[in-house]
This record gives sequence, structure tokens and C-alpha cells, in this order.
Amino acid sequence: MAQNLPEMPATFSFSRAQGPDAQAVEAAFGEVRMAFLESQSLGGATRKSLASLTDTFLDCHRPDWDGYDALAVRPESYENARRFLESLGGLWPQPSVGVEPDGELAFEWFRGPRLRFSVSIGPDATLSYAGMFGTSTVHGTETFLDEVPAGILHHLHRLYRLPV
Repeated sequence: MAQNLPEMPATFSFSRAQGPDAQAVEAAFGEVRMAFLESQSLGGATRKSLASLTDTFLDCHRPDWDGYDALAVRPESYENARRFLESLGGLWPQPSVGVEPDGELAFEWFRGPRLRFSVSIGPDATLSYAGMFGTSTVHGTETFLDEVPAGILHHLHRLYRLPV
């Protein structure tokens, strides 16, 4: 069975609308999105994150990628993670990209030993997150529906508002 593996970041749709008008809007939005990603000052961080995500997926899309029976990253997980990164819109520093042993892709924003926030996403688009903000910690889950949940944005704001 042939797998469709990414070679470079692709575009995606924020809308589930159909019809000629929806297609025209999607095409126009796609052009704006590509112009954004091609811009060095606006799209540079997003482009780097997407390239890192693609490289990570290609390294871990087979079972036992770590030599310790880790599950393969599924293409659906990659697509959800790509959409999540693109939804962030380059408004945050570039996260490090990793893979969990259960095959979920993970993003971590690190500002110091006790200032960090991570988000994992798998094939069902559930976002699992955990963060350390000085002496307080958070963790939970959210559902990703083509828009970064307010709870995740709140914690990113919290991470970057705190002094180092």
C-alpha cells in the first residue's frame, strides 16, 4: 500500500463550505496564505516550524522509529499538526517539534526550566497540553476544529507574559 508522504508543507481548508462561491473564497484565501508564508518577516517562523514538522513526520512515520516499539506517526496526525501550526499564524515563537511514543506529534515552547508549555495532537484532533508557569502547572485536553482553542491561546499568552 503506497503512503502519501509530505514533501513540503501543503495548504488546507479552514471551511467545510462547498459550491462555486466557497471554492472562489478558498482559492483567494490560499493565495493570501501562500503570500504570508513566502514573506520572510511574516511567514519565516511558520515556514521553519512546518519544515521541522515535515522532517519529524518523515523520520517517525514507521513503527518502532525510536527502537523501543514507539507507534508510527499517522498521516492524519501530521495533517492535524500542520493545520494547528498554520492556525497559530506565526504569532508565537517557533516551537520545538517532537513525537510522543504513542505516535502523537508534540510542540513545545520553552522559556526556562519552569516556564514551558507543550501541546500534543494525534489522528483524532484532540489537543493534549501541559504547562509549567513558575510554581503553577496546568494540563488538559481540547478539541481542534481548524481554530486554536481559546484555552491553548490563554496558556501561550501566559507563558510569554511572564518574566524569564
